[in-house]
Amino acid sequence: MATAQNGARSPSQKLEGRWRLISGSVGPRVGLARGILVHLRPNDLLEFELQQATVTPLDEAGRPTPNPIGVSGNGRGAWRIVSNNSSMGSLTIELEDLSVVQLRIHARRGPAIPLPAQALQSRIARQLAKIEHLPMSVVLENQTLTLLGSAQGIPLVFQFEIDPTAAC
Repeated sequence: MATAQNGARSPSQKLEGRWRLISGSVGPRVGLARGILVHLRPNDLLEFELQQATVTPLDEAGRPTPNPIGVSGNGRGAWRIVSNNSSMGSLTIELEDLSVVQLRIHARRGPAIPLPAQALQSRIARQLAKIEHLPMSVVLENQTLTLLGSAQGIPLVFQFEIDPTAAC
């Protein structure tokens, strides 16, 4: 991995790696995530894996609501830094060309029979398209990456942690 001339890692190098989505919010709707891995690679490549993934909204008491299914599959796209104000410590990225392939639905209990998920794949593709080209502010603290943005005036927050199983 190349470093900046003074030996420090560049902003993009600090973001590179495998990140596990742990939570997110769209406006007032907050949810927990499980099984969603995003790999920010060099040269602006982005890959993601869904491993019996779920995004579970919280109930009124702040507990995750049960989700009887998980989704597995892969996706890809691109990411790029669109603004870097190193003196202010701020960084902004955008995601592009996001797509999902070969999604399968799995029951979380009972037989582990994967079912094709074309309708869900179309729905996820539409949701991913909504966050493409949105400037997302980056907050990188310790082992946590937070992306902050806004779509049509609705605040978006996605929080990731370094994937502990990654060998990046």
